[in-house]
Amino acid sequence: MKLRKIENFDLTMFEQNIGVMEQMKSHCVARSETMYLDMMMKLSGDVVSAVKEGRPFIASGMSFPTEIYAAMGIVGLEYDMA
Repeated sequence: MKLRKIENFDLTMFEQNIGVMEQMKSHCVARSETMYLDMMMKLSGDVVSAVKEGRPFIASGMSFPTEIYAAMGIVGLEYDMA
């Protein structure tokens, strides 16, 4: 696997995504919906804070479990899901 560093990363969509999901959450009926939105808001927030703090994060396909990245203290993002 080849890793590449992105120098300029636009966080606009991640930051807007958090606000949209907060609005969606207020209309949720099922607990599973709120849990999913909470998880996605946390993931988006983790990506934003990692970039702003200069910490690495990895975007990959669903073929590699992001729990391994989390164990190493790296934010892992499955781009298929996000």
